[in-house]
Amino acid sequence: MQIAEDFIYPAIDKISSRKFPKSPEINLSGENSIFDSWELFDLIRAIEEQIETKTGLKIAVANEDSLSQIDSPFETVASLENYIANLLEKHQMVE
Repeated sequence: MQIAEDFIYPAIDKISSRKFPKSPEINLSGENSIFDSWELFDLIRAIEEQIETKTGLKIAVANEDSLSQIDSPFETVASLENYIANLLEKHQMVE
């Protein structure tokens, strides 16, 4: 399973009419973000929908754990990809 290709990039395409390069270095939050805070919220919701559609699992990507981390998992595609992989691993979906 490729987290960015399966969940993150399709969610980005779903919520934005703008086209972005598919890169792990895309800033999703913070000063140089491609999204404002509402778009980031929409992205998280779209990712959760992608996960449920493709795996059957209902996973809250934005949860107490993600919001309490010193380094936000929502900073870049790469950091979000790692965070989602850990969530799915907890649910034994990543080999």
